[in-house]
Amino acid sequence: MGRDKLALMETVPDRFTQTTDVCMGPGGTFYIPAALYAQSPWETARTIDRGFRIAKHPLYCDLLLGDESAYLKAGVPGPNQIVQHLKERLTGFWGKDPIGYIFTHARPYRFQALLDTRGWARPESTWFEAAGAVWVDSEGPGLNKALWLDKVFHQKLSLFIMDEQEQALFKKTDSLIVYRGADSKGHALRGLSWSTDRKQAIWFARRFAPGQPWLAKAQVTRQHIAARFLRRGEEEVILKAVPRNATAQAL
Repeated sequence: MGRDKLALMETVPDRFTQTTDVCMGPGGTFYIPAALYAQSPWETARTIDRGFRIAKHPLYCDLLLGDESAYLKAGVPGPNQIVQHLKERLTGFWGKDPIGYIFTHARPYRFQALLDTRGWARPESTWFEAAGAVWVDSEGPGLNKALWLDKVFHQKLSLFIMDEQEQALFKKTDSLIVYRGADSKGHALRGLSWSTDRKQAIWFARRFAPGQPWLAKAQVTRQHIAARFLRRGEEEVILKAVPRNATAQAL
């Protein structure tokens, strides 16, 4: 973790009100600009399809309707109120409750929040349990492949990212055939997340592919495998490295 980030994280107020520095993830491959915490959800808005706006705040990622007053007129908390409440919660979680801190963040920012909490939990295995919860909850966690491998899957305590049932299955694993669906041949062959369920992999291949979906196949042994997850019903297998026998075909 860089010196700039350590300095920024020395006090809770700096973390949530800093307006100039950037919180860099290890290696600089993933970051949350610290200024986003100080901004309102409305200031982080981006326009998407059909003119809809969506907030991209570390604590609030959702569609924005009208303006803040529209929420108040409807008798529901507005985005600004929600973010202020969540900031107060984060202050209470800081330094002592990794799960509370991580899951107070909006889903796209939870991996960075996970990295923030390293060293909070005792025993340390509980941090890896939190890492497993973040992985299972994430959409597209492979975007941060290098960080997940370096900071989680290659660590000695990585067994604890799995629950007891998953650990038992992992320990019994000898050799498997796994599949991975994606929107290109390269993406199919390079990913972390695979499945023993061919139909599930085909579903992922066709889920977002605007053009030609691809299906990769590989035979792996336990030395290739970082983890096995059952919690999403996807028979997921995380590979530390893709073996040379991997192939891909267009669907």
